[in-house]
Amino acid sequence: MEKLYLVRKLALVKEIRKFDRKMADTITKLNALRNAVAHSFTPELRRDYRKTNVDLNTSKGIEGFVHDTDVLQHYLIELAFGKKLASFVRGLNN
Repeated sequence: MEKLYLVRKLALVKEIRKFDRKMADTITKLNALRNAVAHSFTPELRRDYRKTNVDLNTSKGIEGFVHDTDVLQHYLIELAFGKKLASFVRGLNN
């Protein structure tokens, strides 16, 4: 598993169990943002970054990124550990 890229891991999980399509799209978008920032001096020139419609050079873009990350994190916790623990974690974060 360590040698698989994130998108391939997602495909593997989707083969094993039901996975929300919107959350899968969020993973793909966040991964594109991560790759653009990690592998390019000018991420806004990368095609995958432009497709996300997120500008990480603005406070609105950063806030959207953080929001999407939080929503995805809670979904994954609920998927892995159930609603009760996800609700507890959500309470800790607030």
